[in-house]
Amino acid sequence: MEITKKSFSDGFSWVLSALKLCLPKAPAFILKSFLASLVFALIFFIISAIGGLLAMIPILGYVISIAVAIVMFVLSLGFYCGFIRAIQTMIDNGNVTFGSFFFALKDTKFLIKIAPFAIIIGLAMSVVSGIIGYLCYLAIIKAESQVLFYVLLLLFVLVMVLMGIYATYALILFVQRNDPKIFATFSDTAKGLSNNILPVVGMYLGLAAVGIVLSLIGNILVSIFQSSPSAVMAIILGVIALVLYCGYFMHSLTSICISSKEIFVENGVKENVETEENTDSENQQ
Repeated sequence: MEITKKSFSDGFSWVLSALKLCLPKAPAFILKSFLASLVFALIFFIISAIGGLLAMIPILGYVISIAVAIVMFVLSLGFYCGFIRAIQTMIDNGNVTFGSFFFALKDTKFLIKIAPFAIIIGLAMSVVSGIIGYLCYLAIIKAESQVLFYVLLLLFVLVMVLMGIYATYALILFVQRNDPKIFATFSDTAKGLSNNILPVVGMYLGLAAVGIVLSLIGNILVSIFQSSPSAVMAIILGVIALVLYCGYFMHSLTSICISSKEIFVENGVKENVETEENTDSENQQ
């Protein structure tokens, strides 16, 4: 795994590249993802219902409830990884099929690896948030210092945002790797983000700008609805809002996946590219 260093302007180029890529493909992708989500929701409901019935069994009910909760967590995580893989397939100009969203749910080995990976991230975020939350409690209750409380609260928000960004990149890199390894992914993610703080900040600023534009469009639509309220208008407004939300989620995830692909380069991929270039030059000669 080679970690490249990008510039601040690359962050905006990732957002623009994602925008160019998503605009023509968004309708088909959103439709497929929506249908996949309905199927997953049905599977989720069936397993939850069966688990609820089995939980009524005396003595074993408690154990079954825990087992079902773990299964639900792993399935939800796997389905989210399916979204990431579908985006990565789209970036590679591959054909995003309905089954692309369920790749992780069909790969038992991947699920076995991703579950402890996510649990470690979740525990780390819980411990850090708990520590800072306790410090906030001491500041406001014991020390009776509102200034210290707000400073710690700001620190809490900042740390959670940073950990959220780290967790997102770590999960994307885990799906992106040819041979995903838990601790190697943690280490590479930390190195990659520390070497590319400015471009990542630039990318999130670009995404924030896109979000503001979509919010303005939403406010305009709401004002139009208020001028002539009707049931049909409300349905149309709801559909448009849903499409805008899904489109923004797709664009944001695509931007992050593009940045991850440029920051974290698989050695094997780079070697293959160089080999192809050498072969082409030899053929030309």
